Amino acid sequence: MRYLLLTLLLIFSTWLSSKSYPVVQLGIEQGLSNNSIVSITQDRDGFLWFGTEEGLNKFDGTRFINYYKHTQSISGNELNCIYADPEEPIIWIATQRAGFNAYNYETNSLKVYTHDESLPNSLVTNDITDIKPAADGNLWISTYHK
Repeated sequence: MRYLLLTLLLIFSTWLSSKSYPVVQLGIEQGLSNNSIVSITQDRDGFLWFGTEEGLNKFDGTRFINYYKHTQSISGNELNCIYADPEEPIIWIATQRAGFNAYNYETNSLKVYTHDESLPNSLVTNDITDIKPAADGNLWISTYHK
């Protein structure tokens, strides 16, 4: 009896591991703004966000929703990094030359942080390269220079 159970267990586990799962390629043809994806993040609701060299894209499981500079959704289309805030409904967006964005996807509102010579506490430059969470709940950002 023990050998029969062991044999059935081996057959069942082999059957499970041999199942194939389809892989679907998503790109411009499916609505992605650009095939050059530079960053991917997942928000609190489970949606995937893709930062590309031509805008921000939200994937809801069936379609892409695109966010571009000319639609007032983000300050620049050339993105370097995106990060979904784990506590707030915010996607943090690092742009190549247009500052740092906080996009609230629940209220569809945008806050843009940029360098301003007259404000000493503003960003040191508008060229943001990366975003990382800090231990205290804040964010670390890096820039191309300065």
